[in-house]
Amino acid sequence: MNIREAKDYLSSFVNHELLLDKKSFTSFHLKRITLLLSLLRNPQKNLKIIHVAGSKGKGSTAAMIAEILKQSGYRVGLYTSPHFYHFRERIRILSLKNKNENRQELFSDCISERDFYKTLRQLKPFIEKVRRKKQLGFLSFFEVMTAFALFYFKKKNVDMVILETGLGGRLDATNAANGFICVLTPISLEHTQLLGSTIEKIACEKAAIIKSKNQSVVIAAQNKKAFSVFMQRCRMFGIHPYDVRQMIPIFVRQNLKSQEFHLKTKKSFYQNLKLPLLGRHQCWNAATSIATIELLQNKGFQISEDAIENGIKNVFWPGRFEIFDIKGRKVVLDAAHNPASIKELVKTLKNVFVDQKMVIILGLSQDKDKKGICQQLRQAARCVIATQARHPRAMDFTLEELKRYFPQKICYSVSCLPKALALSLGKTHRGDIILITGSVFLVSEARKLCRNLKK
Repeated sequence: MNIREAKDYLSSFVNHELLLDKKSFTSFHLKRITLLLSLLRNPQKNLKIIHVAGSKGKGSTAAMIAEILKQSGYRVGLYTSPHFYHFRERIRILSLKNKNENRQELFSDCISERDFYKTLRQLKPFIEKVRRKKQLGFLSFFEVMTAFALFYFKKKNVDMVILETGLGGRLDATNAANGFICVLTPISLEHTQLLGSTIEKIACEKAAIIKSKNQSVVIAAQNKKAFSVFMQRCRMFGIHPYDVRQMIPIFVRQNLKSQEFHLKTKKSFYQNLKLPLLGRHQCWNAATSIATIELLQNKGFQISEDAIENGIKNVFWPGRFEIFDIKGRKVVLDAAHNPASIKELVKTLKNVFVDQKMVIILGLSQDKDKKGICQQLRQAARCVIATQARHPRAMDFTLEELKRYFPQKICYSVSCLPKALALSLGKTHRGDIILITGSVFLVSEARKLCRNLKK
């Protein structure tokens, strides 16, 4: 199986990331993934899994936990979504002993082409057996990738797996596995047509990764309504969770490359933690990751404070307030895609650039809260350029509605990101700020463009 054959094969499965609508909810259940995993001899049952669910910060938190464990000498499987450039980025093995890493990859520790195609060829007969069970509905791309990742991590004998949910939690394919630690990151309104129209309903979907009294739980600093739902779920199983609100991040300083903060936890006081991800919300994500590490320490895992400090310092999670210098401008890429995340982004912009107004290139997916996102961005904008990612779910802005959402701002609507970036460079001068935001899909395109422009 070569790269073309693999892409064609994976494209033959239902992909909710490409087309997510109300009708597709009926196809979400765990019967297909459970059957597929059973045919693969249930690799998830032999793995130590940290299961991460939430609306915001779950990718950053998962990446920090994985990096800290790597710095401690553990061999860590990390499964995240969506990918930036290639589906292989979703499946990584982090280890200090890794050699022959491919520096051409976004993540040098992602599964190699050779291993990916070899493993996919090995799994194909089992995948096809499930696909023939028509009564179960259509097997999805995410289900195939989740089973693939769990099988691969078991085959590679990793010490720990960090498993990020895709959509929700209760019916998410990753919930066919049981995490011995469940991490619940902040909840906000998202995918309301599928997960529910209130914070409480969405929190119920996410909380369903808690399924046993034998699990430990970390609850990030939360909306009060979501926290109440999570606590109720924990009480059902007699679990006393680690409440991250009891931790105290103390902000120290920030520049364009990193920030420093102190952190008071139940067990320790960490001074001058250096984090390359900007924004105070990332300090809270770091606190959540360290809370998870402290639970592991309580369970006998050997993780030093040096490993924690080095893990936080060395984490790499692209497209989160990532700054490029392009022709004298600071181009900020941030994959925020709901009003709550955009609100945090605007706070960070104000802190880093001290209320400097900027040109914003905005591209959203069709299921996002257009009005809510624009309301949050309005205060930071001098000029707004609406555009579309090269993606089936990209939303189309008309110039008229853009002017309605951004009154008294200069507005443009262009067909694609390269034109939007060229226009923004023409409308700015050296020292100006350009923000590109609204979706992972747009930011992944922007990152490639920016890297090419730097050459």
